[in-house]
Amino acid sequence: MIPYRLKIKPLITTSALGSIFIFAIILLVLHIADFKKLGEILIHYALILLPITILWFILEKKGWHWKYIQKYRTIVNIPPDFRGRWIGTLDRDGEEDPHTFVIEITQSMSKAQVYTYSRNGKSQSYLVEISSDLAEQKFWICYLWQGDGGKIEKRKIPAATFYGFTILELFEKESPKRLEGYYFTNREPKQTKGVIKVLQDSEELKNKFE
Repeated sequence: MIPYRLKIKPLITTSALGSIFIFAIILLVLHIADFKKLGEILIHYALILLPITILWFILEKKGWHWKYIQKYRTIVNIPPDFRGRWIGTLDRDGEEDPHTFVIEITQSMSKAQVYTYSRNGKSQSYLVEISSDLAEQKFWICYLWQGDGGKIEKRKIPAATFYGFTILELFEKESPKRLEGYYFTNREPKQTKGVIKVLQDSEELKNKFE
């Protein structure tokens, strides 16, 4: 199972090329330009589209999380910055035994991916959404994930692959930034759930538990 999302890059490229093609047809049909002048006109038209395309790719990969853009992000709903490695605890309901838990998030302007690591297992997200309250003052990252977990001796739960859902609120004005929220799973023979609290450790990912 993989996320099924709109492919922004091919869409922008196809739209730009399609726009140039349609523009060329219109110029020819209306006799605004002949074949000799068409190439020159299209080059000028392409030069107009090129900066817009470049700007989009810069924003998508890097620019969206620049400090100044983040300051005014709510104007066009640019998401807050969740990127990086977060370390804290997962406290499974009914155990009262919080254990070390690591979350790593990769993110661009239009998509995000979440990975988690613990001594007992790991998971990766399949669907990720970033949500806000009506005032756009509070933000959450919500994700459906598949986990590979070892057995839980205290609960007599065997090792298994299972699914879960997590909702984490971002406290971005704190230093370091913090994520806190809840998760639940469909794990058998008994559903597991609990509380997650993590602090941003760095923007560098290690892709492992340590």
